Amino acid sequence: MTFKDLHYQTAPLLLCNVWDVASAQLAEQLGFKAIGTSSAAIAASQGFADGEQMPFDSLYSIVKQIRQHSTLPFTVDIESGYSREANS
Repeated sequence: MTFKDLHYQTAPLLLCNVWDVASAQLAEQLGFKAIGTSSAAIAASQGFADGEQMPFDSLYSIVKQIRQHSTLPFTVDIESGYSREANS
């Protein structure tokens, strides 16, 4: 089932917020159907404050690791998109 399909069910879609591979795998073991990253949790786990203080490449690397180790559909919190310009 795709992430979009999960929004069209009779039961509510509950997302588990994750910040690394271990938390994503735990969400999967607990029976969640989808996950979402938490920008604050990822930043804090890497020693950064929330609010795009962590380099985008670091965020991207963590998201790729989660994708490689979890089969759940997921959404990524990228705050304001790491850009101040609409065309970037």
